[in-house]
Amino acid sequence: MVRWFLASVLCGALISITGLAGAGAQQSDQVRVSVDTHTYPRLQTTVTVLDGFGRPVTELNSQAFAVSVDGKSLPFQGLRTGQDPNAPAEVVLAFDTSGSMNEGNAIEQARQAAKALVGQLGPTDQVAVFTFSDTTQLVRDFTSDRGALTAAIDGITAAGNTALYDAVGAAVSTAGRAPAQHRRAVVLLSDGKDEGSVSHIDRGGSLAGAQAGGFPFFAVGLGPSIDQAYLQDLTNGTHGQLLLAPSPQSLQSLYEAIGTTLRQQYILDVDASGLDPASAKTLRVEVNHAGTITGAEAPLDLSRFAPTPATTPPVTQPATPVVTAAATPAPRGDGGGSSVPLALAGGVLVLGVAGAGGVVYWRRRRRQAVSQELRTPWRPRPDNPGAVFVGTGPLGNMRADAWLESVGPENAGRFPLGEDPVTVGFTGDCTICLPDGAGLPGARFRVWRREGVYMLHNLSRLGGVTVGGKPATWAVLEDGDEIVIGASRLRFRMGDGGAPA
Repeated sequence: MVRWFLASVLCGALISITGLAGAGAQQSDQVRVSVDTHTYPRLQTTVTVLDGFGRPVTELNSQAFAVSVDGKSLPFQGLRTGQDPNAPAEVVLAFDTSGSMNEGNAIEQARQAAKALVGQLGPTDQVAVFTFSDTTQLVRDFTSDRGALTAAIDGITAAGNTALYDAVGAAVSTAGRAPAQHRRAVVLLSDGKDEGSVSHIDRGGSLAGAQAGGFPFFAVGLGPSIDQAYLQDLTNGTHGQLLLAPSPQSLQSLYEAIGTTLRQQYILDVDASGLDPASAKTLRVEVNHAGTITGAEAPLDLSRFAPTPATTPPVTQPATPVVTAAATPAPRGDGGGSSVPLALAGGVLVLGVAGAGGVVYWRRRRRQAVSQELRTPWRPRPDNPGAVFVGTGPLGNMRADAWLESVGPENAGRFPLGEDPVTVGFTGDCTICLPDGAGLPGARFRVWRREGVYMLHNLSRLGGVTVGGKPATWAVLEDGDEIVIGASRLRFRMGDGGAPA
């Protein structure tokens, strides 16, 4: 008894000392920034401002914000908050439904917490619900129907293991096809670790995919068995927030705090028309609150909006000929003069200029034709519906450092890859339009190069695409990887040139 009494006295003393020290300390604000580039040259920049205690800072006006890119100040048009119905939030609720969530009534507490968050959102905000255990499952797609969301949340049950890495990939994929593509966020609850035997993507791949998504993760870690280091890396990389729930009973207050934060976010419509999209790298927002300036940065990649450099040299006008005394024909002895040599020289000059102009014109027309073909989606050949690509003409002979090729003797097509994203699938807006959805009419994926590495992002709802025989949401492609989408099989290849053999 004496031992426990002394321990309680010491603990109380430490708390008192800490409280006194904290009372005199200045609590600094926290600023988090995410950027949506879909409406470039306008950038929708979402700013979360929290005080030193993690509470949203409200009632800031436009004078409190300053935006810059790589040190260059940028103007912004207007300031809105998350309560504006014209700035709806699109939130993905991801629930860990592994068997451990049955302990301590955790799954029921999670349901109540989620419904409390949904109740805080505005009428135009939309929510999608999915669960993860051994696999990921979309329970309800994006909707603002509160009754439908409540029913979906109430139907959640727990069983199985924790495919945490797959869950992050599925959350990115789900948020990536949100209807408005603007103020997106993921709220992910987990009470365990991914041991690596359940998920089809690894730790690094899931973190890279989340960071590339461009929207924040609010990760809620429940209990003592979470992978806190992974969740911290996840929220740091996405400019989100990690919240720890020691017990299921604290979940509702944490979810309500997230709902309040979403409603109090600031949205800046930034004018980026004065930027060079090829060189812009970092966007910074500074916030002046109560005389203290706090800033935060977010990566900015506008390279896909940069104009393609011209390959044909500029046309130069020929200089006007200058006739000098040395170039003037000498008088003939008969007192007459002949203009034949001068006329011949003039004719040669005219023909030379016309020929050069013709070459330049032909090259321009040729480049325009190739550019047009590069923008034209490839579709099945009318004479052979089984063929995936039409690999003929300038596009088929284009050289690239990587390409996709169909697998099988009946599909001999090849599609070169470059800097621009390439979309593959069964919808009309795909760059590579495959011939048969095989029961997956909306399935598609996108491939693009990022920092010298080619990445694949599954744009389908959930599933439908495998890489190397494993379901993929995000994947870093390596030479020889086989990609299966529906009934179509493609192989990713890298090498010196992508021209057909």
